[in-house]
Amino acid sequence: MPMNIPKMDLTVPFYSVPQLARKLKRTNQSIYLCIKSGKLKAHKKKNSQWLITPIDIINYYKSRYDRQLTKDANGNKLFDPTKGAFSVSQISKSTGIPIHKIYYLIRINAIPYEKYRSQYIVKGKSFKEIAKLINNYKKKLKKKTKNE
Repeated sequence: MPMNIPKMDLTVPFYSVPQLARKLKRTNQSIYLCIKSGKLKAHKKKNSQWLITPIDIINYYKSRYDRQLTKDANGNKLFDPTKGAFSVSQISKSTGIPIHKIYYLIRINAIPYEKYRSQYIVKGKSFKEIAKLINNYKKKLKKKTKNE
């Protein structure tokens, strides 16, 4: 399954929007937006209250977009660590470096990458290799500031 599906109590027949928002730790507005866009199926009562079944919530989570499963035009996974193709968020999580700093390192060509449409694919043999490149860049920066 692409996303972490929250545990739903299947004995509850319906959730109201405020109940669901509290359960999923979201705002009421975000739930209404999902309903309005057609991503989350809901049923409207006569008193204009939306009701959502647990099955509809599970189906919503199953159909959500997951960047880790993104494929290119040939059907190959874009982010495949076994082939040395990492997403920026994967690098950030594995190295502990904030995402905005990874994007900066990409922009100044400190780490190898490819761009596929709007997505950056960081290239390397492993997370360790990429972390090593980042550390080397940090060392260069320290030397530069000492020399100035």
